[in-house]
Amino acid sequence: MKHTFSFSLLSALFIILWSSNIVAQCPNQLTNQSTSINLSPGYPRSGTAATGVQIGASCGLHIVGDLGATYARYEIPINIADNALVPGDQIEISMDITNVTANFRYDVRNGGNAIDASAEPISGRIITIPSGATNLVIRLFTNNGQNDISGSFDISNLSVSKVGAGGNDAQPPTAPTLSSAGQTETTANLSWSGATDNVGVTGYMVFKDGTLENTLGNVLSYNVTGLSSNTSYNFTVKALDAAGNESPLSNTVSVTTSSSADTQAPIAPTLVENGKTDATVNLSWSGATDDTAVTGYRIFKDGVLENTLANVDNYQVTGLTENTTYSFTATALDAAGNESTGSNAITVTTDASSGGGGSGWSETASVASYSGQVAVGTSTVPSGYKMAIDGNLIVEEVKVQLSGNWPDYVFDQDYKLPTLEEIRKHIQEKGHLPNIPSVKEVESNGIELGEMNRLLLEKIEELMLYTIKQQAIIESMQREIENLKKKDD
Repeated sequence: MKHTFSFSLLSALFIILWSSNIVAQCPNQLTNQSTSINLSPGYPRSGTAATGVQIGASCGLHIVGDLGATYARYEIPINIADNALVPGDQIEISMDITNVTANFRYDVRNGGNAIDASAEPISGRIITIPSGATNLVIRLFTNNGQNDISGSFDISNLSVSKVGAGGNDAQPPTAPTLSSAGQTETTANLSWSGATDNVGVTGYMVFKDGTLENTLGNVLSYNVTGLSSNTSYNFTVKALDAAGNESPLSNTVSVTTSSSADTQAPIAPTLVENGKTDATVNLSWSGATDDTAVTGYRIFKDGVLENTLANVDNYQVTGLTENTTYSFTATALDAAGNESTGSNAITVTTDASSGGGGSGWSETASVASYSGQVAVGTSTVPSGYKMAIDGNLIVEEVKVQLSGNWPDYVFDQDYKLPTLEEIRKHIQEKGHLPNIPSVKEVESNGIELGEMNRLLLEKIEELMLYTIKQQAIIESMQREIENLKKKDD
């Protein structure tokens, strides 16, 4: 009995050690159990860790949000070209999701568009490859609303396989029957029916006077906008299927937009001068009325259109020549495009130059302003700039107020953080970081302080994400080392 007990204990110890070895050998990426689709390596998004674990008899992944992340997400790319997939092909997606601790969601995205989504379980999901797709991404994530803890889940038994061929579909849909459901001065409301296909109609193309107006999804109506009043247009429609086959053209529908009901022009405004310099004239006006509403104004300089404005009551004419006489008039506009007669004419002679080489100086409330360009140490100012200095500049503080996007977008969950291998290849090929100007670009174009600060902060935030991700891997490895030490003990 002692001999038997000793053998059983050794056997049990062997099984435990063998099982532990399997757990340690589980990779931190899933392997597709199907042979018909080659998956690109999956990856956890920033703030998420993926650890290979034994789940039943299979190797899987334990996905967990880390370091205060508000969600945990793992992505599995599918390259369309690498798998010889074409629009209309169907793939089946299955996997086991277990041990979910927070709001779980699954979706498949083509670019920014979700083409399939559900909560667990994920079994037998059939996806049709859409037209124009180059990569699909399977996304698995917790806390879709991002309003609670990040949570975690386990993935195992992944299977992605091709189950239907759409590329062999050479039969186009039948032509739809087009009709008009009404029109206004600037719109035409179209609808259609009757298009069929051996696989399925997936969209429609709308043509205006023989030119493509829009490509739509599988809808049965469309409102054409931006038309001219009292004008005739010819419309046709084609149906599309998933393989890209186009139906013959539908019947032609002719639509004449409505005539404008408003034919009364506004009353002309009264124009006055409100100041001038050697390069500018300030104009203002009043008194224009309309039976509906005045919506804008046109300013004319010496009988030539200077500018078309919104419903404002003043305008500064710039770029004038010193000591020169100009004549200005204005007209009022309404929403129907009716235009008033010309206003009274204002004759203005610009000031003579003060002799200092500059023009356009004015002073308001002890603040001097200048309407022209300023060149210091040089005689030219590049197009699009107000001031050029050829030399050094010393100031106590410079504030750059950007109108562009500050790089907090790096921390958005959809931000595509380049891999370090991609960074390495870019540096090897280009000799500089992505999105950072090269030395030749700086020598040719200089740098903009605000834009360069934005780019540098973008790189700092990306570096922080790499550091966070690397720290998660280090902590995971430390936990595994500690577990191995405990087992050795």
